[in-house]
Amino acid sequence: MKQLSKIILSTLSALALGACTKIALTAVNAPTVFDSNKHVTSVAYGDGEMQTLDIYIPEDANPDAPRGVVFFIHGGRWTDGDKEQYKFVGSRLASAGYVAVIPDYRKYPNVKFPEMMEDPTAALAWVHDHIADYGGSPDRLHVMGHSSGAHMGALIATDARYLAGHQKSTDIITSFVGLAGPYHFEPEEPDLIDMFGPPENYPQMQVGTFISAAAPPMYLLRGEQDSVVGQINVDNVMKAAKGLDVTIEAKTYPNLDHTGIISAFSWAYDDKDGVVSDALAFMHAQE
Repeated sequence: MKQLSKIILSTLSALALGACTKIALTAVNAPTVFDSNKHVTSVAYGDGEMQTLDIYIPEDANPDAPRGVVFFIHGGRWTDGDKEQYKFVGSRLASAGYVAVIPDYRKYPNVKFPEMMEDPTAALAWVHDHIADYGGSPDRLHVMGHSSGAHMGALIATDARYLAGHQKSTDIITSFVGLAGPYHFEPEEPDLIDMFGPPENYPQMQVGTFISAAAPPMYLLRGEQDSVVGQINVDNVMKAAKGLDVTIEAKTYPNLDHTGIISAFSWAYDDKDGVVSDALAFMHAQE
């Protein structure tokens, strides 16, 4: 088991850099083969090739007792990754009793900001409309994301314009849980400048710009050893929320880095730092 843990952790590091292989992904997701949750794959939420999502349903789900839902947006620096790489997250959430949904979405350079926000927003709107057909409760709909996925999830939760484009409001989001999210920064690398620029547009991609009393409860989790996404992202959001009537909490894990905080959802890691249990407790408290 320790050897498997090492394989998974090294693979997740590769995922963060966008350099994963089929063999590595098989190692990360191998334990999901043995769980007994139901897995519905590649459900279309739009007409595009990337506009599909996977749904993970607890094995003991009862249509007469809808479960809470976690809509998970994967990371990958807005350029890489897909839903297949995060089966271990969907499986872990389903085993905790939630209906979990993981969407694919278009990425840079095929789309830039703000167009890149269209797919995850459309997927969330689809979930709100259709998740009852899969045993989930649209009234208990949590958004969770890792890294760039946390950034997009936080924007959807705070900038009302995205869901308004689907005739919905941020009220459909019961809570937001962010893992290592780059919520509020100024792009410096060339591809990020091209992705989010010009500079006068940067406030539109910064979550702190949109924090208000209308925001759902938010829980921002980060590893202290994270050298990819700095603490300033959490600090800027918390500063923007100061004095507002909004529930927003943050927690730092001393032993975790950027990939360690998502590897907590893998079976081999066994959530030894409490990331998963903390996230679940926060979501449950908001229901």
